[in-house]
Amino acid sequence: MDLSTLPDDLRSFISRQLETGRFESLEELCAEALRRYALEESYFDDSAGDFRASIARGIADLEAGRVKDGPQALDELRTRMLERRER
Repeated sequence: MDLSTLPDDLRSFISRQLETGRFESLEELCAEALRRYALEESYFDDSAGDFRASIARGIADLEAGRVKDGPQALDELRTRMLERRER
């Protein structure tokens, strides 16, 4: 595998990883890097889906009138907190 086209910092990182003995070969190191990258991408895909679902729920709440403006919501929270303190 030709690493000569990689930036110096990546070549150095690869060399250090191989020197530790954690990986027996460059191929093993690359396979692990790609597995981790695939896992990171799957987390991103899941998070993006969750984010889109949250936005859709928010839009549905807005359209159904199940929303409050910021000051009203804060006032209600303050009232509830004060009530709990008095108990």
